[in-house]
Amino acid sequence: MTAQLLTGLVGWALVLAAATLLWVVSVRRRDASLADIGWGLGFALLAWVYPVLEGRVSGRGLLLAIGVTAWGVRLAWHIARRHRGEDRRYMALRAAAGPHFWWASLVTVFWLQGTLLWIVALPLLVVSSSPSTPFSWTGAIGGLLMVAGFVCEAAADAQLTRFRASAAPGAVLDSGLWRYSRHPNYFGDAVFWWGVWLVAVPAPLGLAAIISPSLMTWLLLRVSGVALLDRTLSATKPAYRDYIRRTSAFIPWPPRRRETVAGPPRRTAVLLACAMAGSLGGPLFAGPSEAHLMTIGDTLPALRGEYLSGRKAQLPEDARGTAAVILMGFTYASRKPVEAWAEHLKPALAGMPGTTFYEVPVIGGMARMGKWFIDSGMRRGTPKALHENVITVWGETTQWKARAGVTDDRDQFAYVTLIDREGRIRWRYSGLFDEAAFDTLVGELRALATEH
Repeated sequence: MTAQLLTGLVGWALVLAAATLLWVVSVRRRDASLADIGWGLGFALLAWVYPVLEGRVSGRGLLLAIGVTAWGVRLAWHIARRHRGEDRRYMALRAAAGPHFWWASLVTVFWLQGTLLWIVALPLLVVSSSPSTPFSWTGAIGGLLMVAGFVCEAAADAQLTRFRASAAPGAVLDSGLWRYSRHPNYFGDAVFWWGVWLVAVPAPLGLAAIISPSLMTWLLLRVSGVALLDRTLSATKPAYRDYIRRTSAFIPWPPRRRETVAGPPRRTAVLLACAMAGSLGGPLFAGPSEAHLMTIGDTLPALRGEYLSGRKAQLPEDARGTAAVILMGFTYASRKPVEAWAEHLKPALAGMPGTTFYEVPVIGGMARMGKWFIDSGMRRGTPKALHENVITVWGETTQWKARAGVTDDRDQFAYVTLIDREGRIRWRYSGLFDEAAFDTLVGELRALATEH
């Protein structure tokens, strides 16, 4: 085993140990949000552990250690200062995982975040293991990007903090850096880590460490940053939808005119933007696509997910030639209404050949981090014969909420849609289980079962 690999494994073990201690505290306080405070501090820990384990430090290594420590401590302080109990993302994950969340969170939240930050911190390991590598022009550019990213992120966070202190309910911050980007703090974060990577490039394996900024930028764009916040704020703040139409999602860019049809502007020629766009393949400027309420007579929009059997699911194609009832739910609280509809449908459909039903939980946000645990729990609680009747949709929550007509993030309803053999919507209902609505549905099913 090489010395570099051993140093890296020791660093990983220390991060997981620290994450475990933080997890113990989170269990006692019922607050998994503590993982967010520990995120930045974990980088600061590795910034100094690696040089200590190697027993030497170079000017390049000292630059990274000081810069990453300043970045991590500031981020932790910022998150801790605004902390007011468990974040709604973790509350959703707690609700989805049920009574097993206390131990599931160790793996899906604390150890997962610890592993991710260890991967992002790989440039620190590369530089600590190669202290004799001379400084170069890439290091100078990287250092400038680190400073620029740090200042951008800190300034954006400060502007947001001041805005929240006096903002009216439903107001949207669209001044300062937030005029040019919907998430300038995340953009600054990404710039900082691309700078860290450039500092490490001249060292052996420095180029391979590009996984660090690529992963960080992907997390910011796709997992816990841009995509998640845009969905949440669009649902809770009507003014945010207009803000999306005129403001770049990530890379700062002059805002569009309000009357201009939304569309991606010309891409900047900056190498950083090209690198992120090419490696991540994401819309750095454009907002999310629109989805419209499903109406009777329309063809069911393409619904893609996974059966509990593990097979890929796609409706209405999979139900072609069969009349199907789709029971959709969006929260843990909607589980019982969905199950109530399913329990009544099973005996009713037994006497109607050419009919079937699907339970479709739509899961997004931080709950997606618990995918393995949630899928396993549903498999254990569902008879194997019905595994092809349960389709889990991971993501696209905003689109499907709009299609189903969901208006409340705390929604407790089942959303029932009947499609005919060609995939056209023939009947819809939303609410708790209702005998009269169920009788109407059975009547519609009998009519479809006799159609040729």
